[in-house]
Amino acid sequence: MPKRNSTLVSLVRFLGRVFINYYKNYNVLYENTGVLNDFEKKGFIILANHWSNLDPLLEGILLRDVIKREAYYAMCKNIKRRGFLEWVGGVRNKKDIYETLFKDLIEMGEILVIHPEDKRRYKQKFDVEDECCIKCFENLLKMQRQIEKPVDIIPLAIGYEDVYKRGSLIHVCIGEPMKFESNIEEISEHLDREINPILERYLK
Repeated sequence: MPKRNSTLVSLVRFLGRVFINYYKNYNVLYENTGVLNDFEKKGFIILANHWSNLDPLLEGILLRDVIKREAYYAMCKNIKRRGFLEWVGGVRNKKDIYETLFKDLIEMGEILVIHPEDKRRYKQKFDVEDECCIKCFENLLKMQRQIEKPVDIIPLAIGYEDVYKRGSLIHVCIGEPMKFESNIEEISEHLDREINPILERYLK
């Protein structure tokens, strides 16, 4: 199992709240949070766009506030200082990890957050045809075949009015869940439909 430290996770989340709500005074809008209530005791995967380093903080606050749970996070491959992040739920995205550790986490009822684009793309649409996204979907398919049952996927869109402006709007919207079985085109179309309409409001 990854070496997540619950005390450190709580501390980082607390500091994240102070930074987001007070220091930057962002206006954070959470939408469709009730969707998570059906997954209070299940293992599932969140697939989200990645515009800012604040994304994991917002995702963690969302999960803690709504269903009182923590998550594990697939770290982008270009992250250099990974040691600390592993203590707060980060998981190194190594070869074959979808078919080993990620599979084990879902079977154990854990939550896994993945940013399929594998890097920050501020003020850009979620490109489901990007090479990194397609690779992620292919790996999810391999994992699903080993689990031998549909994997619950929840899309998550996080749009920023202006991440550099104090008091600006952050929109965190949970999309319609789906069960990923065997069709990469299906998951691509679903994520495009659930995530990009939210992001398009903040592209200007």
